[in-house]
Amino acid sequence: MNQRATKDDIPIKTSRKNSVSLFACFCILLNSLIGVGAIKNSRHGNCGVLLFTISNIVIAFLFYYASWFLIKLMSYYKTVNYESCWKASNFKFPWIASIAGCIPCLGYAANYFTEINNTYIMFIESVWENAPSIIIDPYFFDIIIILFFLMPCIISKERIMIVRYSYIKLFLLLVFLISIFYLFIETTLKNGFDPSNSVKLFDFSQSIIEMESEIVGTYISFCYIFISANQMINITFNRTKKMLRYAFTGCFLINEISFLLEYFVIFNNGENDSFLQNIDPTRTFNLFLMVCYTISLIFTIPTCMDPMRMNVFYVVKITDSYPQILWSAVGFVWMLIAALFSTLTSNHIEILTAFLGILAMLMQFVFPALMILKIRHGISKVHWVGIILFLVIGIGFSLVQIISLAL
Repeated sequence: MNQRATKDDIPIKTSRKNSVSLFACFCILLNSLIGVGAIKNSRHGNCGVLLFTISNIVIAFLFYYASWFLIKLMSYYKTVNYESCWKASNFKFPWIASIAGCIPCLGYAANYFTEINNTYIMFIESVWENAPSIIIDPYFFDIIIILFFLMPCIISKERIMIVRYSYIKLFLLLVFLISIFYLFIETTLKNGFDPSNSVKLFDFSQSIIEMESEIVGTYISFCYIFISANQMINITFNRTKKMLRYAFTGCFLINEISFLLEYFVIFNNGENDSFLQNIDPTRTFNLFLMVCYTISLIFTIPTCMDPMRMNVFYVVKITDSYPQILWSAVGFVWMLIAALFSTLTSNHIEILTAFLGILAMLMQFVFPALMILKIRHGISKVHWVGIILFLVIGIGFSLVQIISLAL
């Protein structure tokens, strides 16, 4: 065994009593990566099937590579949180990293609540005409979600609870994909493949920037990596890298398969954002898809909650021991804030999304590249290309977001 292999297999920290397996950590990370993109990407088929696939491959690789920088820092500094890497790199004000880690998670959680509410309302209106307004009120349903679905994760300090939620989410996702495959077979047998001859490989006249932005949003991972790996049994660089590789490969395959199946069911006939809004909402099978999708998103929200409250504890310098009541209260408050944010107007959401995008790109690409520069003697010179590339990508994307807001 060479020296590098030996170094990369040295435990980063001592395993805790309640540590979980590599597979469980992989499931948590995959759960956090798979969100609404798996159901909304089909609308980008009008940009071209091959263009979407190429974009998906390139963006997935870039985000995996950027995430590799993060776990390299984690291994080098022997820490399992972003803030410690920031501080060890002699960057000032580590609380900036904590806040910047909270905000994207809050945005994702709010987005999940929004999508859950929209799908829930569509379901209720399909099965219950003239339903009482309280039943379809998003605030009412959000409270139900928090109290009856999310409370076990809110009050539990054990990682096993999120592991169980992730298992359920991934099982529901598998059922969802199998169901869409059934719809694809059914539609093809009934109408033939692409009956209107609308499939395109490339179409640069469509909103390509919007497509690229939404694919980018699918692979934001800086706020989840440390939380996912934090309680891994025998956490090493090699084991964390394996978790990362499996999670990004799984995320890429799920996004690609769901995109192709959904697009080949609706083709360019979909006029709405979500695939579920473009199929018959009164059919029992499609109602089942709505339920499956809604519950899967509910079980994704806890992956956003833990990074937010851990970052809060880091800001107030509580990193190892904190009372159970404080842990639960912070989680509950974050979920209420996310639910409130989910009801913002479209204009506010557009501004918030752009702001989140800027923060996420800085935290995912720019700051890790700058921190890697601090340990340049410990990495191959080949990675200098990656450092320059990530600085250009992160700063360039941020400037595009700022210009789009100004216009």
